[in-house]
Amino acid sequence: MLQFILEQNILLYALTLSCVLGVASQLILNRLYDRLLKDTQNTGEPKGKFMKQLRLRFQNCTHLNERVNDVDAFVERSMMEYECMGLNLHQWRRFGMGALAVCVAVAAAGIGTLIRDGGDFYSWQQYLWAGVGAVLLTGIVYALTDTGYKRRYLKVMLKDYLVNSGVLKDYRV
Repeated sequence: MLQFILEQNILLYALTLSCVLGVASQLILNRLYDRLLKDTQNTGEPKGKFMKQLRLRFQNCTHLNERVNDVDAFVERSMMEYECMGLNLHQWRRFGMGALAVCVAVAAAGIGTLIRDGGDFYSWQQYLWAGVGAVLLTGIVYALTDTGYKRRYLKVMLKDYLVNSGVLKDYRV
């Protein structure tokens, strides 16, 4: 069975698929952050579903408690609950990291199996270069999208929006 998998290059296909899924997840996450950040730029009436819900929940919490004591926790919780296609922002990020781990594991398994079974140099070199390429491609996408910074920036923008945009004043009138 293992010989069949190696001869049909199934591990190389799995490595490629994993790399593509990891890159796609980071591009989707980048798009989500860009869309949320764009909606925070407008200090007037929000257009996006997330911002409308955030504003409404903040106003309701303020109405019930007279004020929200910890806006940071409120924003963090709201970001954790935001979902797109059934996954929250953290799960999208972890999906990409998991795909990267699968790429490394599949490449290592292919190389290890070929070396152990006495495979030729060209065969295991294929897995080495495919693994290196997958890791480099995923790393480049991570660096270009910089979702860690966008997450921090979104948190600051949401906090600023809730505290300084007049959301409370709109509700009290």
